[in-house]
Amino acid sequence: MAQAPTASQAARDSSRSFLGAPMATEQQEVAEPFAERHYTVNELASMWRLSGEFVRQLVQHEPGVTEWVRQQPGRRRYRVLRVPQSVAERVYRRALGKARADSDSGMNRDSGVRFRSGGKHG
Repeated sequence: MAQAPTASQAARDSSRSFLGAPMATEQQEVAEPFAERHYTVNELASMWRLSGEFVRQLVQHEPGVTEWVRQQPGRRRYRVLRVPQSVAERVYRRALGKARADSDSGMNRDSGVRFRSGGKHG
């Protein structure tokens, strides 16, 4: 004899049919954030030869940047930012595009901005 399903089994079965295949979708959504490299602010600052504070200001409000905040009562707040590679590339391309546009329009000569071709002081 087959027993009638319990209320929890019926609810679970109905949600599966309503949502389609939730297991595959949930696994894909969870796996996507880990599919690409995530950089710390200091790693990007080192790669781009900029200060950590300047890079933090560049990326802190970008979509896709992960921020963890920890604060204990009476103590200072600690923020940890992780920047996905795609976001880092987007920020860098945007800055590079602005620099090239300014260079093409001659703005860099008027504003005193100079482009360096390599090295720290070169």
